[in-house]
Amino acid sequence: MKLLLIEDEPELQVSIRQYFEMESNVVEVADDFSSAEEKIALYDYDCILIDI
Repeated sequence: MKLLLIEDEPELQVSIRQYFEMESNVVEVADDFSSAEEKIALYDYDCILIDI
């Protein structure tokens, strides 16, 4: 599964990314919504995880 994680806290990015990668998922990270929009325009994701 290809995931996009939108998270601005570096420690949480690492933890969440590692968790999903352990299950053989491909995880891309965006620090903010602006960079997430660029990635969403270029790639198809199965799931987008967002920090509210």
